[in-house]
Amino acid sequence: MAAIIEVRNVSKSFETKKGEVKALENINLTVEKGELLCIVGASGSGKTTLFNLIAGFEQPTSGEILLNNEVVTGIHSNATMVFQQYALFPWKTVLENIEFGLKMKKISKKKRREIADEYIKLVSLEGFENSYPKELSGGMKQRVSIARALASDSDILLMDEPFGALDAMTRQIMQEQLVKIHEQSKKTIVFITHSIDEALLLSSRLIIFTSRPGRVKSELINHLPKPRTADVQISKEYLELKSMTWETVQQEVLNQIES
Repeated sequence: MAAIIEVRNVSKSFETKKGEVKALENINLTVEKGELLCIVGASGSGKTTLFNLIAGFEQPTSGEILLNNEVVTGIHSNATMVFQQYALFPWKTVLENIEFGLKMKKISKKKRREIADEYIKLVSLEGFENSYPKELSGGMKQRVSIARALASDSDILLMDEPFGALDAMTRQIMQEQLVKIHEQSKKTIVFITHSIDEALLLSSRLIIFTSRPGRVKSELINHLPKPRTADVQISKEYLELKSMTWETVQQEVLNQIES
């Protein structure tokens, strides 16, 4: 399958009052179309910086990033970010929030409604179209964010710890829903998480980052059977893969704490 994202020899440094800080060093990775890739690593390992580069918010210090074989030189409409914070317009309803990007593209009102209704159904928010964000739970707000991102029709969703602010039970439900959404939408999803359990439940492949400067330490293929629910977490295969992943991540977490 063809790569939709290619990161080639990418490094990124920032100038601070204390001098140069290298966030990423010589990153090379590819993401295939339709893949759900998880990136795991300690805090400060450059994961979010990589997302900002892929989305075109910032430029690499060296190297290049390609989306659909085109070098990223600025903000790219083919990649949409979903953040940990919901970033919804509080004065707009669920429907209006999901339609917002479509409205900016000057899509007709009738077509906007058709598209929004499709994704409202996909994220199970029927009946809440006219609700405002303050009337929704955290999980529901994040589903609105995901629906808005899907409605934008970008090929790529960049999800930066999107469930990090949710309670454990809601997070579990959202993980299972994202698996279903991915299977139905066929979008390419790159997902940042600090949770090994979350990465194993969601991903087809895991990339593990070193502590700063972030580098690709290892890659693990996730062969756990699909469809995946919380039940998979008690299987022998799951526990073996989790142990293997933790062994790889543990030293990098310690390095980050000690640095």
